[in-house]
Amino acid sequence: MVSYSDKVAAEDGIHELQEILAGYKELGHIQVRKRGGSLILYSGHPEDEEKHARMTYLGQHAWGLSFPRHAGGWEPAPFVGSLKDLTETLVRDFGLFLTQAQQ
Repeated sequence: MVSYSDKVAAEDGIHELQEILAGYKELGHIQVRKRGGSLILYSGHPEDEEKHARMTYLGQHAWGLSFPRHAGGWEPAPFVGSLKDLTETLVRDFGLFLTQAQQ
């Protein structure tokens, strides 16, 4: 169960993450939505959206990074930090996860 403080952190975090992503022009296709205490990075339309990554609030201003599994669900990655730090790690080391699938 997601606590109220996790939901509030995610609500605040969505705006922060959108601002961070705006600084990466090559990521103009990435959108962000909140689900519980997590922020989902995705692209596409609802009927064919592609999930790229998830950042989950862990408390104490820390977020955890996860990647989508092919069979569904999320695979936690061993990275914890601020939204800015995780975005930098994601872009620098896992840019392939942020590419848009060819239609």
